[in-house]
Amino acid sequence: MWGFPGIGKSFIADGEKIIDADCQYFQYKGVSMEGLHGDANWGVAIEPEYPENYIRYVNGVNAEIVLINCHISLLSRFENVEVVYPVKELKEEYLKRYQQRGDNESFVAYMNDSFEQMVDAIVSLPYPRYSITEKGMYLSDVILHPKNNIKSLIGKGWEMDMSFSEDKELKRLIEDRQGYSTKKLSELVLKGIKDGTVKLIDDPNGDEIVAQIGDSWFYFENTFTFECNMNEQYKDKIDDEWGSAFVWNGKDTGVEYNYCVEGKEEVVNSSAIYKMELNEAREYMETDCNKFSHYEIDFNDDDWRGTLEKEMKKVYCEFFPEVIAKNIADTIESSIEEESKLYGDAPEWQYYKYILEERFGSVNINSLDKSIEKAKTQCEVEAISEARQALLAEDKERE
Repeated sequence: MWGFPGIGKSFIADGEKIIDADCQYFQYKGVSMEGLHGDANWGVAIEPEYPENYIRYVNGVNAEIVLINCHISLLSRFENVEVVYPVKELKEEYLKRYQQRGDNESFVAYMNDSFEQMVDAIVSLPYPRYSITEKGMYLSDVILHPKNNIKSLIGKGWEMDMSFSEDKELKRLIEDRQGYSTKKLSELVLKGIKDGTVKLIDDPNGDEIVAQIGDSWFYFENTFTFECNMNEQYKDKIDDEWGSAFVWNGKDTGVEYNYCVEGKEEVVNSSAIYKMELNEAREYMETDCNKFSHYEIDFNDDDWRGTLEKEMKKVYCEFFPEVIAKNIADTIESSIEEESKLYGDAPEWQYYKYILEERFGSVNINSLDKSIEKAKTQCEVEAISEARQALLAEDKERE
């Protein structure tokens, strides 16, 4: 369990069932407990093995709950991660907590400057998340009181990020490669698009729109066609012109740009992107004048056409989430089928090792031992055992 600074991790640790794995013990040499929150550890030497020494310890420790506080970029290296953090409104209370426990001035100043950004970063994490919403709430309110649990405290100072539930179900469906169908994937992706757990983002490596699910990106298939009927002379044009630009996706859906700049003394720009859909009875594309998104072209932008195309594609995704969900589901299914072709004839342990590498970034004896404890079938146990033997053989060859 990753805990935000000040939620009470050290207080509840008993050294047996609950371990407080403070990363500073592994990040620096000679760190003292007394100096964790003060100035006593300033100037200590950095441990060159960090973070690998920390990851090995956390993944190998025998405890019911391991409390961690490392940078969130390392969370993908651990199993069964849950995250607890306060809402932004509790910032002042947490700053007081840092001062009361003896944190040095530099840390308090850093948290004062970074509190909101840290919460924003945590909210985007692809793990089960619990937010503390009321003053005076600590981890001990849940873990040290047998009658309490996180579910019983929802609405009483704790909240679960419910949007993650769908993301988790979809992520598990993709990772497990079992029980999926295009229809099931489409339903989950559509739900994710609507609740925000499936994000449609600009591809940093190109001009396409990609789907982000957890840590994974999917460059989904689409048949977008862009048509622009404007030029730079429109910069000073006063007109109401439909069909100024189009984005088509297949034969029956699209969006249309209406360039609408009117007025003499007072110029009003009412330009917008409108939804278009095939009217099968009349056999032509019909513009829905009640479904639009206002957008003004900046003709001073050297790439105004490219910017317009990207914006129209985004609006299309908003107007036709069912179509986009189906496209994303088809892409996910294709990736699963392709993976099956690549590894279908390979030894079972090799395929299982590949899946583990995809999930955790690396495979080691410790992760395989943990996986074998969670295996549900004899076939899976044998596959993991073979992967373990193969890994040992590889290590022996390197020696």
